[in-house]
Amino acid sequence: MKKFIIPVIIISILSIRSAFCQDEIERFSINPKMGMFNSSTKTDGLVYGIEIGFKQNKLMYSLDYYRIEEFTLFGPNPSENYNQMGIMIGDYIGEQYWRMQYQAGLSLFWGTKRTHLTSPGSGWFGAGTYETENFFTLGLPVKLGFKFVPFHFLAIGIDLQANVNLRNSVIMPLISLELGNLRNKISKKQQHNE
Repeated sequence: MKKFIIPVIIISILSIRSAFCQDEIERFSINPKMGMFNSSTKTDGLVYGIEIGFKQNKLMYSLDYYRIEEFTLFGPNPSENYNQMGIMIGDYIGEQYWRMQYQAGLSLFWGTKRTHLTSPGSGWFGAGTYETENFFTLGLPVKLGFKFVPFHFLAIGIDLQANVNLRNSVIMPLISLELGNLRNKISKKQQHNE
C-alpha cells in the first residue's frame, strides 16, 4: 500500500499543476505533521503525516496523507489503524508573521477496525482479542490552522483537522512544521506598520 501512495501523491500534484499551468504558483510548502486523534468509535492515539500545498489564483490547494494509529498499552487486541489521503482547497489570512488557514475537501479514508470479541482477557492486564474488518470510505476533511511565520521559508503552528465520514469520523489536533516559499521577505518599513 505504501508503494501505491507516493506515486498517487506525485501524479496528483503534477495533474493539479498542469491543470492550472496558465498561472505561476505563488506559494509552495511541504508540511510534516504529528499529533493525536480521537474518533467517533471512542478510540484515540497518534497521527503522523505530510501535507503538500500551494497557493495559486488566491486559493490554497493541498494534498495530504495521514497514518492514524490507536494507542493501546494493555488494551484490546489488535489495535485499530486508519489512513487518510485527501485533497483540500481553501485560503489563508495573514501575509506577515501570523497566519490563519481554513480548508475543506474530499478524502479517501480506510483502515482496520475491531468487530466481535473472540477471546475475553483475564486478570488486570489481560486484554480481549477481537475479530477485525477492513473498511474503505469517502470522507470530508476540514482544517483550521494557526501559524507563526518567523522566516519567509518556515512556519510553526497548530492545525485542528477533522475527517467526517460514515464509518469512523476523527478529530486531530496536529503540530505543524511548514517549509517552503511561505511569504515575501518583510522590509523594515513593513515591520513598523504591523
